[in-house]
Amino acid sequence: MIAVLAIFPMTNMQHSSSNALAGYFLLTLTALLWGTAFIFQKHAGDYADAFTFNFLRFGMAVPALALLFFLPKKLFAPESSDVPEQRRLRHSAWFVGGGAAVFMFLGISLQQLGLAYTTTGKSGFLTALYIILLPIMGLFVRQRCHLEVWIGAVLTFVGIYLLGSSESGNVESDFNRGDVLTIICAFAWAAQVLWLGIFARYANVLQIAIIQIAGVALLSGIVMLFTKGLPTSEAIWAMRWDLLYTGIMSAAVAFTLQIFGQRYVPPTNAGLIMSSEAIFAMLAGMLFLGETLTANGFWGCGFILAGIVLAQLQGNIFKK
Repeated sequence: MIAVLAIFPMTNMQHSSSNALAGYFLLTLTALLWGTAFIFQKHAGDYADAFTFNFLRFGMAVPALALLFFLPKKLFAPESSDVPEQRRLRHSAWFVGGGAAVFMFLGISLQQLGLAYTTTGKSGFLTALYIILLPIMGLFVRQRCHLEVWIGAVLTFVGIYLLGSSESGNVESDFNRGDVLTIICAFAWAAQVLWLGIFARYANVLQIAIIQIAGVALLSGIVMLFTKGLPTSEAIWAMRWDLLYTGIMSAAVAFTLQIFGQRYVPPTNAGLIMSSEAIFAMLAGMLFLGETLTANGFWGCGFILAGIVLAQLQGNIFKK
């Protein structure tokens, strides 16, 4: 979910049809990296609490992202540098990245806490609810919400019910605290993306990313020290592959792939492609962790996916 901040600064870039296929491939690979990261997060939960894992994970991602400073600066330049003097602070990388870090800290922490009780597949689909929540929350900042989004929200609600229920439809017994935490985390992710959508175009994208990730590492470290304390070397060693994959691949590498992919793919199409992380998360859980879904669960995933797709098509089906 880290690389999503690059969407907004890239929206006005020229799209080349000859490079569109490469762009779609890079964005699909990005979604794959994000989706498969869920199984590593799930495994790490056996050795460390959410805050310890996130402190180590994002602490590792910061120097990895810093390597991107060697790339041409124009890749990360602000979309709009014409900012009045009285608004300079609100549009600085420190302000934008710091605010995003708070929302991201809430989202990633709740997601990791939820994985202790729910499956990777359900976590992936429930986290993807941020795509539905984003335009709805945008109403509070005067961003229009199309009819497709409201229909998508209804489909998603039905999907959540089915995903949390067993064959008998007993949602009370099967919809657990992990699912609730993951749904709340989707609100935090939506707030983070909305925040970046408003402010990120005025500052350097790479600076925002590093400040955001460093902020998450710092906040996670503070909570860790007051709760569990420093992790043992044995725990860190047991999570070494989890930390390497989630810190390097699903953070630094995926962020870079999205930057280049978004140069050639329109934002709406890109959002639809990247929402497939939920499908990759479910498939990874089934293939590598032996997780299963009931018939209701499969129907629930289908309804949620339909809602996500419909939301991404807002304004293209029901026109004025």
